[in-house]
Amino acid sequence: MIPAMLSLLNRVRRSARQAIRLGVGGAWCLLGLAAPAVHAAPVKNTITVTTNYYFVTGTTAAGIYQSLQQARPWRWTSGHDAQTLWDTRHHFTFQQTDGRYAATGFELKTKVRVTLPFWQMPKDASPDLRQRWLDYVRNLYVHEQGHLDLTRQAVAGWEQRLGALGDFASAHELRSAIGQVGSNVLARVRRQEADYDAKTQHGVTQGAVFRIEAPTAPPRDRP
Repeated sequence: MIPAMLSLLNRVRRSARQAIRLGVGGAWCLLGLAAPAVHAAPVKNTITVTTNYYFVTGTTAAGIYQSLQQARPWRWTSGHDAQTLWDTRHHFTFQQTDGRYAATGFELKTKVRVTLPFWQMPKDASPDLRQRWLDYVRNLYVHEQGHLDLTRQAVAGWEQRLGALGDFASAHELRSAIGQVGSNVLARVRRQEADYDAKTQHGVTQGAVFRIEAPTAPPRDRP
C-alpha cells in the first residue's frame, strides 16, 4: 500500500466517533430499586468505527470508472461511491422512590461502518492516473468525514439529553421519554445529513468524483 493511501486509511480509523447512514435500536434494562431519585444520570457513551473496502480494478481511467459502477456493494440502490452507516443501541437502569421513576444510568453503543473503494493499483499505472485516484479518494474521505462528524454530534446530543432527563410518574413514561429522545435525535440528524448531501451534491462540490477525463487547466487571459 503506498504511503498516501496508508495515511488516508489511518486518518479514517482515527476518526472513531461517529457516524448514516442511519440506524437506531433500543434495548431496555429495567431494575426496580428503592433509592433516592436521580435527576442527572451518568451516560456511558462508546463509539466504534470500522472501515470496509470494495475493490476496484482497471489500468485506465475508463476501466476504473466502469469497475466502480460494478463493484459498489449497493449498486442496485445507490450510485454513490462511498457510504457511512451507523447504528446506536441504548440500555438504561432506573430506580423508583416515593412513586417517582428516574434513570440511574445509561449506556450508548454506536457502531459506525464506513465503506470506501480501493483501487488495486497496477505497477505500470501512469503517475497521472495514480494522482487522479489519490485526489479522488482524498476528497471522498472528506465527504464521508462530514457524515462522521454529523453522527458524532448527534450521539453527543443524545448523551446530553438522556443525562438531563428528570423523573416520571411511571416506568412506562420514563421509557417513552427515553425513546422520544432517540427519535428526536435521529430525525434531526437525518435532516442534517440530507441538507449536507444536497449542499455538496453528495460530494461532487468537494471533488469526490472520479472522472474519466483528465482535469484541464483553466484558459489563460491573453496579455
